[in-house]
Amino acid sequence: MDKFIQFYKEIGEKLPEEKLTYSFPNARIREKFIRNILRRYDFTILDLGCGEGRLTEGFDVVGIDISIDKLIRAKRRNKKGLYICGDIENLNFLKGKFKMVLISEVIEHLRNPELFLKSVYNIVDDDGIIFITTPHRLKKGKNTLSIDTLRHFGIKEGLNGDEYIHRSFTKKEMEGMLRSAGFEVVEIGSIENEFRGIGKPLLLLKRLPKFYWLYAPRILDFLYNFMNDTGIIKIQKFIFKEGIRLYVIGKKLPHFPAK
Repeated sequence: MDKFIQFYKEIGEKLPEEKLTYSFPNARIREKFIRNILRRYDFTILDLGCGEGRLTEGFDVVGIDISIDKLIRAKRRNKKGLYICGDIENLNFLKGKFKMVLISEVIEHLRNPELFLKSVYNIVDDDGIIFITTPHRLKKGKNTLSIDTLRHFGIKEGLNGDEYIHRSFTKKEMEGMLRSAGFEVVEIGSIENEFRGIGKPLLLLKRLPKFYWLYAPRILDFLYNFMNDTGIIKIQKFIFKEGIRLYVIGKKLPHFPAK
């Protein structure tokens, strides 16, 4: 089996990713933001890298993920959803056109994001919408992360020794990739501005994964609630004009010569 696919199948089986992710308040804020965007469009959603289907719960959705374990949980959550186990970097098996494609917190993990977006072009209907969220980068950074925190959940090996792919993108990079794939950027911005800065000290706890997953969400919840109640959150968002997550909405340009 392809090492890349095997790695993410193992994560799907062993890592309670959704429970961990949504224990943090910034992820819940991102979830609300994404669902509000999706409500603008009355389309069936193709959710690439859908995970456990939380973001599209209650929507008409076709979800694709490499982890059968996650898809089983997604189907339990959304009985009317259609879920397919497959590699989203190889979409040749998918027939038909979609008006809305969601790619949330996925593109940063792919081997070739540029080629992936060009393949997505072929399954988006004319004037269809692509909606992406991904980590936002303001300056040059690494394209990999250590598996240190994953080891706590039984993941023993990364894709390249002790590391796995985890990119971040600037607005300029994301705009360039979409345009070269045949999409017009109609909206681009950043979210989770209120968390830029206040969460960084908690990253020190990642050296002790057991304590990090136990205490970091509680500390961040306390800080967020305190800042929100006192009004400090407004100052925080004013100071940090750019958030820690990037979002972009693109519209397909028909007859574009995507390759």
